[in-house]
Amino acid sequence: EEEIEQLLDTAEDTLPRPSGEGLGTVSDYFEGKQKYIQYLKQTIENDFNGYHIALDCANGATSGLATHLFADLDADISSMGASPNGLNINDGVGSTHPEALAAFVLDKKADVGLAFDGDFD
Repeated sequence: EEEIEQLLDTAEDTLPRPSGEGLGTVSDYFEGKQKYIQYLKQTIENDFNGYHIALDCANGATSGLATHLFADLDADISSMGASPNGLNINDGVGSTHPEALAAFVLDKKADVGLAFDGDFD
């Protein structure tokens, strides 16, 4: 207990911390994604036909969902930040970096841009 107290009271954190590839695992639950997309589609009443939507998926959870969702709703889609590798989530993209999406919207001449954060909330 005293050792823990000493570690907590030190000015410098010297505890080993896993990072990058040393954290967690990646799995893909395709059926779950499809069920979630179907659910979301039932909650949307708008017709997106004729709209060009730019999506910034933050290299996170939206990468496998948002593009499919809006394409299923007949929108014309341009996406960025949709190549997650387990290490690049929110890295210069997503709702924490709206300037990247703003430039992308202008470049793609999209009607609107939507930026998500890494965990899709």
